[in-house]
Amino acid sequence: MTGQSPRLEGYLRAAAVMLRRLSLVCLLGTIHGPLAHAASDASCKPIIDADKGRASATSWHSKKTMNGMSMEMIRTGEDIYANMGGSGWKKMPPGMVNNIAKAVDSFNVSECKKLGAESVDGVATTIYSFTTTVPGQPTFSGKVWIGNKDGLPYREAGEKYEGTTTYTGVTAPAAK
Repeated sequence: MTGQSPRLEGYLRAAAVMLRRLSLVCLLGTIHGPLAHAASDASCKPIIDADKGRASATSWHSKKTMNGMSMEMIRTGEDIYANMGGSGWKKMPPGMVNNIAKAVDSFNVSECKKLGAESVDGVATTIYSFTTTVPGQPTFSGKVWIGNKDGLPYREAGEKYEGTTTYTGVTAPAAK
């Protein structure tokens, strides 16, 4: 993370911690990386497929809050922009998609259960619960709302964590 301002480096470090601790459908499954090997049972297939769908989506806007820290990320094509803690939009370095994919590959998802149905911003979804483990980090349990028609994740939630993702009407922000 050399060459960045100390404040941006702090935010990027905080984002890296979030990456390691959140589920594959959180921010950082948000970005890239098929995790076909991550699920230990068939009940996790919808979650893995949702992650793959989001990874292949070339346009999305993700809003997350964890432990009171807010973060937004936008992907348009191969470009990713981040606004962490209201600090303003910054374009991430080239290759960020692939770097985050490597971190996400270490996630292991298990204990997946279908919980019910709910609409998220007008999109019919099915809610699943899951548990994620990342080497060297505490276990994380959460829920994901997966679109019934497109199989994409629209909402995620866990202890002290909440996030949404939209896939339409996304444009690149003015970034520093």
